[in-house]
Amino acid sequence: MLVSKSTETPFLSSSPQTSSEQLHSPEQVYMNYPKLHVLNKIGTLASKLSREAYFGTTLMSRCTVYGTRGRPALPLQKVKALKSFLITSFKFNKSALEFEPYWKYCVDAINHSCNFIRKQKSMTQDSQPPICDIKFEPCMEDDCYEL
Repeated sequence: MLVSKSTETPFLSSSPQTSSEQLHSPEQVYMNYPKLHVLNKIGTLASKLSREAYFGTTLMSRCTVYGTRGRPALPLQKVKALKSFLITSFKFNKSALEFEPYWKYCVDAINHSCNFIRKQKSMTQDSQPPICDIKFEPCMEDDCYEL
């Protein structure tokens, strides 16, 4: 009996953290956003890559990049892969040190995106309108509208 080995890329939804989400390849996500191929938009591109290609919203809602603020860290191998992808995409092959200030900006943007996803999820869970038990009676007197 022959058993074939799976040839899935590590960015597909086969990882246990993102079992319900379909992730795309980083190259595909990168090509979907041509206006973000400039250095001053690198944080936005890093957020989109992390959400659509590397981690997904489920994992990002539970973590931060390096595990700060009492939350676990995103998988380090994927964080390194994201950083490496950005270095090669923006042609920082001369020195990885010159990319570090931009990487700090990317980490901040990804953490902000994680926080935004958490807030979005909590808002959808709390989408029921609050119950208000205060009853307002209409005012029938003339002096009610005086300031």
